[in-house]
Amino acid sequence: MNRTLSKSAVFVMFFALVVVVVVNAMANGLPINGQTTGEIADQIGLLFIPPGYVFSIWGLIYVLLLIWLAKFMTSNGRRKSFAPALLYPFLGSAIGNAGWLISFHYEWFYVTMLFMLLLLFSLIRLHWLISNARDRGPFDLFPISVYIGWVSIATILNVGIVLVAMASTRLKESLFQAKCGPSSY
Repeated sequence: MNRTLSKSAVFVMFFALVVVVVVNAMANGLPINGQTTGEIADQIGLLFIPPGYVFSIWGLIYVLLLIWLAKFMTSNGRRKSFAPALLYPFLGSAIGNAGWLISFHYEWFYVTMLFMLLLLFSLIRLHWLISNARDRGPFDLFPISVYIGWVSIATILNVGIVLVAMASTRLKESLFQAKCGPSSY
């Protein structure tokens, strides 16, 4: 049995990447929910947020992924031993990426953590599938490695965002209790 990644699966992966890039462009171009990603990050007040220019790495990641996916349009790329297993983890990473952007822009910070973990674990799965293949080439792992490196940092930042959101919620509850007094039932 000849297991290959079908052209339609590669097309679905391309489409998923296009959706992620469009959502990313909308996040700052429209912007989604009336505020850019940077504006929201500035309002959160984390002690560690990389300077804005650092986020240009997304452009590099998307270009690397585009080249990486283009390799799978060739019959040799689709025949690699790990290729048939790439579709679902790649789709998981796309859903995680786009879902994170949307939930972040609506300030659903607890939900962002779920999408961030989906993204991180999908990338870990992709990395594992490719790194354990005997027939992988030097470029097969590189885009996923760059992506997982950045998402690892982003996950740490996201944990900080959730902790700040939790502290903010508790502070508001404390202030409400101090102002209104304890509720008596």
